Amino acid sequence: AEAAAARFGGPLVLLHRATLIDRLAERLPPDAVRTAADAILADPGDHDRPARVRTADGEWEADLVVAADGIHSAVRRTLFPAHPGTVYSGFTTWRVVIPLPGVEFASHETWGRGRIWGTHPLKDGRAYAYAAAVAPAGGHAADERAELLHRYGDWHDPIPAVLAAARPEDVLRHDVHHIAAPLPAYHRGRVALLGDAAHAMPPNLGQGGNQAIEDAVVL
Repeated sequence: AEAAAARFGGPLVLLHRATLIDRLAERLPPDAVRTAADAILADPGDHDRPARVRTADGEWEADLVVAADGIHSAVRRTLFPAHPGTVYSGFTTWRVVIPLPGVEFASHETWGRGRIWGTHPLKDGRAYAYAAAVAPAGGHAADERAELLHRYGDWHDPIPAVLAAARPEDVLRHDVHHIAAPLPAYHRGRVALLGDAAHAMPPNLGQGGNQAIEDAVVL
């Protein structure tokens, strides 16, 4: 952490995804954010006409549309229908956020043969842990906590304590995909792609948010 701070000019900051979303939303005017609203890009526009977005309330015109709709971006498919989309990255991941009072440890990431594990303390006494392993696509266990115990139960502290504190329902598992074939561009007309919609890539586990923030600065 100290080496990274010296190199990049600031400390490492670890935020839960929900906390990051809340912090961003707090900076916006009331009622500025609408979630789960169906929207379709009707026209990307160009230098002579605005972009048009169709919603249940009608069509909206915009000088700029920023598409931050994730790795399975519908807007990306509309802009570049010939692009092959995402491919499986060759590994699956697990994530868990749990209370871990009384267990002190430094942030770490440990590499093994074909697998990794990372654990990071959060300020509120919880711990964020993640794991990744080379595996065929589409695999799932009936009990993902038991799967983690099988793969990582004999690894160093605090990994056994994390697994002991986790419940099966706390563990999330997702295969990782990325965009292997570069897009022709990150924009078309008055529409710009941002974050995973533009360049989903490994390493993952936080990079979706990190790269989206960098994209926003550039944009």
